[in-house]
Amino acid sequence: MEWSQIVVSLLGGGAMGAIINSGVTSFRNKIQPVGWRCEVLPIFIQTLGESSLHAKVTISEDNKVVNQFNNLFLIEVQVVNRDNTDLNEFNFGITLSEGEKAVYVETKSNDRHHLIEQTTLVTPTEPKNEIDFILKPFNRRDSYVCKLFVVIPEGQEKPGEIRPSSPQPIKFTDMPTMAELLTQAAGTSSLMLGPISLSLRVQPPFIKTKK
Repeated sequence: MEWSQIVVSLLGGGAMGAIINSGVTSFRNKIQPVGWRCEVLPIFIQTLGESSLHAKVTISEDNKVVNQFNNLFLIEVQVVNRDNTDLNEFNFGITLSEGEKAVYVETKSNDRHHLIEQTTLVTPTEPKNEIDFILKPFNRRDSYVCKLFVVIPEGQEKPGEIRPSSPQPIKFTDMPTMAELLTQAAGTSSLMLGPISLSLRVQPPFIKTKK
């Protein structure tokens, strides 16, 4: 009876309302997680060493050579809304390491109702170290992909750190790359890719016997 009276008093008073209000406020003010995946693929690397031969990758536009580079890498970036909050738009940017430049950017969204706007002009004649984007909308589970074609300083083997940032109250959380997923699954019999599970089954060899 004493506990029942206490519960009734809480429900009838302002304590329960204060607890509920505190929980709602905490939920609204939490930092929204945004999934981030970044994969680096070499397209062209100068490998002739001390040879007198020198190879370069040439970028042309309208049959006109606009620039030449000693190396070229493809950096594929994916961002995913991993929260249960829908956003009308999401602003974020990518910063490359010092001396590295993006010479071309290609963007991809799921359909015509999802737009990824590149707000930084990037061309082979005007490469950039910092590139900004706006995603419209950025609803729960929405995924956007952008591809950066990047050149790095001569003598450097691969691109350095690629840093995401945003003016909005979010935190970027790392998502494993496909290579990391395959490495993790090397010693197991199944691989989880979101809602999809891939199972591996080893069958015994077929042995044909003579009659």
